[in-house]
Amino acid sequence: MDRRETQKEYQRSDSELEVNAKLFNVIYKRDISTKEKVKKIKKLFGKIPQPDINAQNDNDNWNISLHLAIERNALEVG
Repeated sequence: MDRRETQKEYQRSDSELEVNAKLFNVIYKRDISTKEKVKKIKKLFGKIPQPDINAQNDNDNWNISLHLAIERNALEVG
């Protein structure tokens, strides 16, 4: 695999980045219940493109959504 193919493989479309950002935003919210977070996350996973559960948040030490959920003691969300 050459360098161009590798770069293309790791590039994400704006819609993919947007849905991943929405996933992180839901996890970050402190003003809604866990039940509401789970509802919003399920809704995100019902859309296309779906969030990438392995996407890393560059604003928070490159953690994935599961790491953030654990860190925030929100296991139901992760």
